[in-house]
Parts: sequence; C-alpha cells; structure tokens
Amino acid sequence: MNNINGNKAEAKFISEAVGRGLIISKPVVSEEKYDYIVDNGNELLKVQVKSTYRFDEQDSRYKINTNYGGGNKKLYTNKDIDFFAIYIAECDVWYFISIEDISTKTINVYPHRKNNGTLERFKNNWELIGG
Repeated sequence: MNNINGNKAEAKFISEAVGRGLIISKPVVSEEKYDYIVDNGNELLKVQVKSTYRFDEQDSRYKINTNYGGGNKKLYTNKDIDFFAIYIAECDVWYFISIEDISTKTINVYPHRKNNGTLERFKNNWELIGG
C-alpha cells in the first residue's frame, strides 16, 4: 500500500473514531507495532490500521496482510496489538478484528457478499473497540 492511501485510511479511522466518542492517541515513537491507542472509557486498546484499495477480481476478494517486517514477515502478537482496524476503501467498510482471531499472515474479506462467513461479525462493528 502506498503511503497516501495508508494516510487516508488512518485519517478516516481517526475521524470516525472521534465522532463515536473514542479518544485516540498516537505514539510519538514510530517503532511501535500499533498505530493508535484507543481509549473507550473502560480500557486502552492498541490498534493497527490496515487498508486495501485493490479488489482481486479473479478470486472476488480483498486480501489484507496481517503481518509486519521486511523479507521475513512476522505475525503480530497480543503483546504488539489488541485489534486490527481494516478499511476496505472501495466499499467504505471497516473490519475490527481482535488479534486473537488472526492466525495467518493474510486474510481474505468479501464485503460485497451478504454472508462473509466468520468475518461477518467484525464488519462495521465499532462496538468491538468501544465505539
């Protein structure tokens, strides 16, 4: 993902989260694996914002990398983040997925389907992060 699209997704996340009454903080040091701390009034959550602007027409899906690092990609752990906030720009859809629900380096989402399987419960579910 290029930085412009990533910045757009992060700006949208901040705007929507604040509009829902959440307090958003950003670490000063960029070495952290999370992008934001979300204060929902009950707890502080470390959130990593991911986005995609590309639809895979062959497989009718959006593929999201849920890993980090250079050539040797690594999975995030619950020490790194609490949630992914994944934005599918073309559909204007968010997925809020707990790190405990991710066990692979990529996930596929199908927001245009009525039943997206196990990921459907995460679709636009701001309540998962307290919003």
